[in-house]
Amino acid sequence: HAVLVELGARVIGLTTSAWNEVGEEQLNEIAMATESYHDLDGDGVSSPTVAYWDVLSVPFDAIGVEAITGLLAHRTFGSVHLELEDPEGWVTGVEPESYEDVAAGTRVSFALTSSGTLLEAPATGSEELLMNVVSDEGFVLAQRVLHYLP
Repeated sequence: HAVLVELGARVIGLTTSAWNEVGEEQLNEIAMATESYHDLDGDGVSSPTVAYWDVLSVPFDAIGVEAITGLLAHRTFGSVHLELEDPEGWVTGVEPESYEDVAAGTRVSFALTSSGTLLEAPATGSEELLMNVVSDEGFVLAQRVLHYLP
């Protein structure tokens, strides 16, 4: 797990067997080494993000989504910026260039300048532009498709 620590990774361990104590211990060690904590059981105390998943009675999203959301809820990104898939170069400016020290869940706004018209919905003759809000670590935090009318 040294590589995970070096990368600054956060982990979520899911065990599917109540009889696999060794595996659960290893998952707890990795979660603690990577500082991966969240209150998964609702007792008000953050603990390593390792959970038992009863595959026959509990849908994955009941555990997985909660764990992911919990890990991100306490995260601050050094910076976030906007990346556009704009091969034609229709967008001529983005303001601000980035935001610094952004807590997860914080709403950020970017103003775009273009040589044509940016639309919220497709229209006859419009082209698609993909926008990604990206952290300094390369995580895509949000994605949106805009439409451009030259």
